[in-house]
Amino acid sequence: MLLSDYFLEEDNVLSASQHFDAYIPDSLIVSQIENRIQADAILMKGSILAHQSHAKRAIPLLNQAVGYFSTHISGLPDNRKYFFKPSLNELIIKEKYVQANYMLAFGQFKAGNLKEAELALNSLIAWANNSTNKFQNMTSKMWLLLGEVYEHLNLTDKAINAFTKAYTENPHTDSESEKQQLLLNLIIKCNENGRKLDARNYIRRLEMKAAMHLHAKNPAQLAYELSLSHSQFLEQSYSTSNLHLGKIEKQFNYVPETHPYINFLYKLKSDLYYYQGNYSALMSSLEKQAKARTKTLNDDCPEYHRYKMEVALAEISFGKDLLKAKRIYAFSYFQFLEKELAFSSAENIKYLAVLSDLYVRLSQFDSATIFQQKALEANLQLNGENSSIIWLTGYDSSILTKDKLYKNALELYKI
Repeated sequence: MLLSDYFLEEDNVLSASQHFDAYIPDSLIVSQIENRIQADAILMKGSILAHQSHAKRAIPLLNQAVGYFSTHISGLPDNRKYFFKPSLNELIIKEKYVQANYMLAFGQFKAGNLKEAELALNSLIAWANNSTNKFQNMTSKMWLLLGEVYEHLNLTDKAINAFTKAYTENPHTDSESEKQQLLLNLIIKCNENGRKLDARNYIRRLEMKAAMHLHAKNPAQLAYELSLSHSQFLEQSYSTSNLHLGKIEKQFNYVPETHPYINFLYKLKSDLYYYQGNYSALMSSLEKQAKARTKTLNDDCPEYHRYKMEVALAEISFGKDLLKAKRIYAFSYFQFLEKELAFSSAENIKYLAVLSDLYVRLSQFDSATIFQQKALEANLQLNGENSSIIWLTGYDSSILTKDKLYKNALELYKI
């Protein structure tokens, strides 16, 4: 299972899944855990399923693992560490406890259960901070995920604070790639949320790290160049940003397309094409993103089909190949994502609302009304009786600013 752990750390879910299925017998996945081997196998299986966004299968397994490690951790008082060196078994049990709780929160996040994920992460961070063991690397990951949760809940200040802690509490030095990725993420979030001064200060820090390398083609330089392109994009200098990205692709063409930096580059290019109204380039870019993900994800898992749904949303936003969008919905949404997302999650509401709009465009008004009502019902469950429905419509990305809002399931509001 160590190899599967390694592959997950590298975000290669496909290899993790293949290795697990090849070497771990199904007999270890039991309904009642009796030993550590079963607990470890169930934790790994749940982790793989969570990364694939098979949330409804992952969460019960991860709950099992949390229950097992919670029981075994209760007999390990922290105060003995002030007098004795903790045993290796004790350290492993606590690390597994942290990992199981983190993955459970991650599974809830993937399912759209944001409040559950927020509560679980805050409790886990408090526990880790009170423990005499150091879980700095995991604590950094907890803060990063909590930042994503707060961002989806539109709690901007809390999100920025969490992303900052993810960076500052990471145990690696600024010269290491993992820390640089967290710094780039922090720059992006500060820029997107109007904290320009903070973003500029962080960009200068990244620039200094890049300048310390003798070779111009280093990871810090790539991160720095991407931060500049993203800033140009937010300043609506689309042509300048696009030219800059083209130069980055040529200069760093040796970096594999599965690398997080290249994944971000693809997303940023897609956003540029969207704002420039370049339909053909946008569709090509989105298809390229989806194809790249097949190297690290099974094409039969919901996480992969999130990328396919980006294609459908873009088609609807541009009003082009609506039948293609309908086919993608029929397969990617109804066969995969609908089964895993919480009905009242913001992501599911968005998919339902845009589907209603698709049927309006196809003059299938009965179907449009059905999905309008579903969207309204889900929104009622999520936000309460007096809330209004406002969500992104059409092409959607984590980078996009919210200038296209959907105010009614049968009406597009365009600024």
